[in-house]
Amino acid sequence: MKKIIILNNGASEVYSLSEIEYILSEGCYSEFNLTDRRKLTSSKPIGYYESILSDYGFIRIHKRYLLNLEHLSVIMPGNPLRVKLKSGELLPVTKYKKLEIYKMFLH
Repeated sequence: MKKIIILNNGASEVYSLSEIEYILSEGCYSEFNLTDRRKLTSSKPIGYYESILSDYGFIRIHKRYLLNLEHLSVIMPGNPLRVKLKSGELLPVTKYKKLEIYKMFLH
C-alpha cells in the first residue's frame, strides 16, 4: 500500500494514496479531499503533488484538480466535460485533458 506524508497544521500526517479522492489547488496551497469527507490543507502547491503522484494513478484534469483515478466512476460528456467520483462529487475537466483521460483507460 503506497502512502504519502502530508504536512497539515505543522504535523506530518501519513495517509494511504487510496484515501485521497482528489487534490484541489488553492493558490500556493493544496487541499486534499479524502474519502471520509475530511479536507487537509498543505502548504505545497498542486504542481509538487502532481510531480510525485503521476506515477501512482493521479492525473491533472484541470489547472485546479489532481484526480486519483481509483475514485473515478463516470466520465460525463458536455461542455465542460466532467467526471463523477464514486462519492458522487463532480469535477470539471479541461478540453486539453479530455483525450488524456480516455487514453488512460485504453491500456
